[in-house]
Amino acid sequence: MKSEDEILKDIDLNQLPLFHKVAPHTVPEIELDEVLKNINQFSLIIDVRSESEYQASHLPNAINFPILNDEERREVGVIYKHKGKEPATNKALEFSIPKLSQLKELLSKSENPSFLIYCWRGGGRSRYTTNEIIKMGFCAKKLKDGHKAWRKVVHHSLYNSEVPKFLVLKGLTGVGKTEVLRAIQNKFRFLDLEYYARNAASSFGRIPFQILNDYHFVSQKSFEEQIYQDLHLNQIPISKHGILAESESRRIGHLFLSNPLFDQLKESKTILITCSIEKRVERTYRDYIGNNNEGLQLLFDDMQKIKKYMSKAEFQKLLELFEANKIHELLKVLLLEYYDPKYSGIYKKEEFCIDSTNMDSAINELLDYL
Repeated sequence: MKSEDEILKDIDLNQLPLFHKVAPHTVPEIELDEVLKNINQFSLIIDVRSESEYQASHLPNAINFPILNDEERREVGVIYKHKGKEPATNKALEFSIPKLSQLKELLSKSENPSFLIYCWRGGGRSRYTTNEIIKMGFCAKKLKDGHKAWRKVVHHSLYNSEVPKFLVLKGLTGVGKTEVLRAIQNKFRFLDLEYYARNAASSFGRIPFQILNDYHFVSQKSFEEQIYQDLHLNQIPISKHGILAESESRRIGHLFLSNPLFDQLKESKTILITCSIEKRVERTYRDYIGNNNEGLQLLFDDMQKIKKYMSKAEFQKLLELFEANKIHELLKVLLLEYYDPKYSGIYKKEEFCIDSTNMDSAINELLDYL
């Protein structure tokens, strides 16, 4: 990474065109509400922000083509701070122009090419890129107000608007709530909060995703956007009782639900899922340890997180069971003595119960109700 002195010393802008010549103030643009009416109207939605901006949050189906990557964006910012707008924007051109041939190659692969381009707030990066794509002979529009418009819609929907009604499945850890719901998610809309968060809502919550190589850090913004998409953009039918969901705490790992969403979940109809402790242990072993014991070390590592919530003797008991490779017994102790006492009773009394000992029967019973 260059120091600020190195960045400023390397400025040589004599051979570059002026920025306003290649990024006109007016290019074809489209409002976000028109985009969301049919998110598939464009062959590609291209986020031209840096890779870290994209990873934190982006529009549905968008791909990332950083017209300025993180380090380039930093250098442009340093020049802007010390030398002003024109040298900074022309340094941005120095970085951007060599990428245009790669961009053209990417766009040429699309059938019926029509492209939506956006940056943070519909400014220079998206204006420049949209103009260059049009000059290449393609159809392109800039998203008015950029990513900022998307975040405004998502935030308003989750924090300042009425939330749709739900049908909530509740039950102790290991009863198979997630398994039941995922089995029917192509028939009825399911708000899979734990999947969006990549966390099964506990101190051990990352393990089921880690052993499947499906874990990554999820930002609060990305979490909210996944929720918004399934609440408002998903085309799967909603059951007559509402969108399906699991009972959750307000916090899921490091993420949290908006107050309106959490309040609506708590006030929704519920179905209680039950099964024997033996079946719960079996399912917990499958989901947290895995067929080849991939989760064993992860389990041991995450046990340290709950040490402060247990007496010294209770935690020592867990260690002894682990060291003796009595993992089923360890899981049973965790379920009965750690998880179950923490089970939240904040949700409404259930409409009825479903025994999930036989998973196929449980799925069919839920489908009959829906």
